[in-house]
Parts: sequence; C-alpha cells; structure tokens
Amino acid sequence: MTITVANKSAPSKSVSGNHTEERCRQSDKRRVNSVALALSLFLGLTFNSIAAAQTDTRTALQAVYNSTGGANWVNSSGWLGEAGTECDWFGVQCDQQGALTGLNLSNNNLTGVLPDELWSTTTLQSLSVNSNNLSGDFPDSTTFAALNQLHSLDLGGNDYSGSLPASLGSADGLRFLFLWGNQFSGPIPAEWANLTALEHLSLGGNNTLNGSLPAFLGDMTSLTNLDLAYNAFTGEIPVELANLSNATSINLRSNQLSGAVPQAVLDMGVVDLWANPGLTGLALGTQAACDSQTTLTVGERANGELTPFTDCYFEEDHIMADFFSLDLSGATGTTLLRIEAYSDFFYPHV
Repeated sequence: MTITVANKSAPSKSVSGNHTEERCRQSDKRRVNSVALALSLFLGLTFNSIAAAQTDTRTALQAVYNSTGGANWVNSSGWLGEAGTECDWFGVQCDQQGALTGLNLSNNNLTGVLPDELWSTTTLQSLSVNSNNLSGDFPDSTTFAALNQLHSLDLGGNDYSGSLPASLGSADGLRFLFLWGNQFSGPIPAEWANLTALEHLSLGGNNTLNGSLPAFLGDMTSLTNLDLAYNAFTGEIPVELANLSNATSINLRSNQLSGAVPQAVLDMGVVDLWANPGLTGLALGTQAACDSQTTLTVGERANGELTPFTDCYFEEDHIMADFFSLDLSGATGTTLLRIEAYSDFFYPHV
C-alpha cells in the first residue's frame, strides 16, 4: 500500500513571499511619501523665505524713499512699483532670493535722513549715497551690528554732523569707508580699532574732526588709502602709521599736527603733510626714502631740512609751503624734476 504525503509547505512559502512583497511595496510607498513631504516642506520654506526677503526689501526701500524725499529725486525709475519688482528699481541690487544687497543712489538729490529700516537690513553689502543733501547726526542708539555683510559704505559729500558713529566699529567686515565732505566733529572713536579689514578710509574735509591721530590706525594694515585731510587733528603723527606697508596715499594735509615727523613715515612713499604749521624734522635720511618717495608735500610754516638727497632721483617732488625754509645742502648727485613752491615766502638753501 502506497501512502502519499501532501506537501503543505509549498503554499506557505508562496504566502510568505506575498507578505514580503507587500511589505516592500508599503516601505517604498512610505519612502516616496516622505520624500514628497520633505520636498513640499523645502519648497514651502523656500517660497516663504523668498517672500519674506522681498517683503523686507520692499519695507526698507519704501522707508528710504519716504524719508529722503523720493518724489524729488533726480532718478526714481521703478520705485514704488508693484510688489516683486523691487530688485528692478533704480540703484537697487538683490540676491537670488530678492534680498537687498546693494543700493547706489549717489548724486540723486536725496534729503533728510536714512531710515532705521535700512540700517537693520542684514543682507546689505554695499551702500553708496555720496554727493546728496542728507543731514543730521547718528544718535547713540544707531547700531550697525546687524550689518555683518557690509563691506562698502559711502556717505561722502553730504551734511551729516555730530560725532562719528562709534557703533560703526561693529561692522568689522568693512573694506571701504567714505565719510568725506560732511560736518562730523570730535575724535575718531576708539571702537573703530575693530575695523582692521579697511582698505580705504576717507574722512577728509569734515573740518572739525579733532583730537590726536589714534595709534590703532597702524593696525589697519590692509589700508591702501588713508585720507584725513582738512580737519583739525592735533598732536604728533604716530609712528605706527609706518606699519601701513600697502599704503599708496596718506593724506594728512591742512590739520594742526605738530612735532617731529617719524622717519619711517616719511620713508613710506606718498605723504601729504601740507599746511600743518607745527611739523618739524623733515629729513629724508635713508635709502628707502630715495627709493620710494615720489611726492613729498610739506606745509605752512613748517621748518627743518630735507637732507640728504644724495643720489636720489625724484620723479616728481612737490614742495607746497608758506614760510618754508628748505635746506638742500646735501643734494649732491640728486635729480629733481620739479619743485613747486606755492608761496612768496619760499627760501631754498643749496
């Protein structure tokens, strides 16, 4: 007698396989749903971020327009247009999300003051409003701490007054700072010692900036141009200025500086000391001076010697002075292409 035993395991294997496939399908579905949800959230956040950036940009620019007499600007093309057009307005630069990164309204008949909404724009990198009629002062409450991306600030040629804003020292990414031709008064704030990234500092023509030249200027070793002319700075020229090895222009003309000019500063290259009555000790006594000096400008009622010039070749030597006594007794082998004396009281001694 033959007994046949049914194989009951085969169907169970088939059922198990079906369960596995179902679990895989469900897992894939959950994965797809998760990706879709993440993508949806990302797109939503991106859209919200762009919308928020555009709103912030519009708020800041509307405030600028309203507080600086936008209706009377020379060029206000596009301004106050429909939402979403802000980055096409005259003088406006934005990033890809529509956040404000740059504003150039120079020589555009702006009046009044720049609003707080602009100073709190964290994405701002460059602001140029020179040669306008902006006025007033920066109150102590003004903060520039939010401007951690700002690298260029040009407020030159306006009518700002009061003290230089100390809080500007918190914008330590600044590379270009132009405050020339205003009515600022008082000393250079100690807080500005943080501005070590500066490449160009222009405070000329404010007339009433005063106090001594701070030694920390010598720590701004990236400076190529330093303009402190036409102010009322007093005291001696700090020898630390000689640390500015990248400088191509140091303009200290028409101040009230006094004392001996540090030899290392004279040896740097282009140094403008015109109309500083109390300066003394103007000797060019090193070979470095011969090698680098192309223009030397000294000043009103200055006194002393320019010696020796032995074997120096000056491409262009400007001597601008009132009541200036110049001693060239050591000038053997020297070639001076031009000496210009802007005074009837110029006495060269050779």
